[in-house]
Amino acid sequence: MASRIDAGTGVDEAIVEAVEAIARVVADHPDAIGAQPILDVVVASALRAVPGARSASTLLLDRRRHAVGVSASDPATAGLDQAQVTLGEGPAVEAATGSTITSENDLPHSTRWLRWAALAVGTGHLTVMSLPIRTRRVRGAVTLYGADSFAQQDVLAARLVAGAAALAVDNALSVTGLTRALETRDVIGQAKGILKERFSVDDRAAFALLVESSQDTNIKLREVASLLADGSLGLPPRS
Repeated sequence: MASRIDAGTGVDEAIVEAVEAIARVVADHPDAIGAQPILDVVVASALRAVPGARSASTLLLDRRRHAVGVSASDPATAGLDQAQVTLGEGPAVEAATGSTITSENDLPHSTRWLRWAALAVGTGHLTVMSLPIRTRRVRGAVTLYGADSFAQQDVLAARLVAGAAALAVDNALSVTGLTRALETRDVIGQAKGILKERFSVDDRAAFALLVESSQDTNIKLREVASLLADGSLGLPPRS
């Protein structure tokens, strides 16, 4: 059993350690592309913080409800998240899209998510609780499975983990977006420099040549710039 930091506050050390672990993965991997390392730590942290959880998973969805990130404590649990995406039903999908905690304390006799619930019971899960991961870019959920109903302390601990997960995922996606934006700006700058030197044109004219080449080849502007910068694409003719 986890030790108490303060008997008066009733705060479990395991909860604090779980949230700290999520914060550390952001600090230790500032250049990580994507949120997968964070999702993996969130799963481990959820199991550490919630005594009633036997397994856990995290799921991220894009606006079309396609999975863009999945992590789970075991293959069977990962399969349950994938099944929710395929079937379009289940607690994680509901929590992610509805932004509310979704739970079921009696999966064998539940009338919710009939197809998915049968799969969950088949893996030995009797109760489930999904908490939304709220970010500006994606929707997601932390899902916990147990053999008995989750206690109020379990719910509170899970809420802390889900809140920390949301901040961490949002930060990771912000870094990813910023990294890609900087990379795009850099490679376009290199390509413009090549064109300016070759044709003795100014910055605006060089960019116009890149746009023209992109349209002529039906290749995205960034890809044209990258190919030109590394010498894979010949210089466009000067119009």
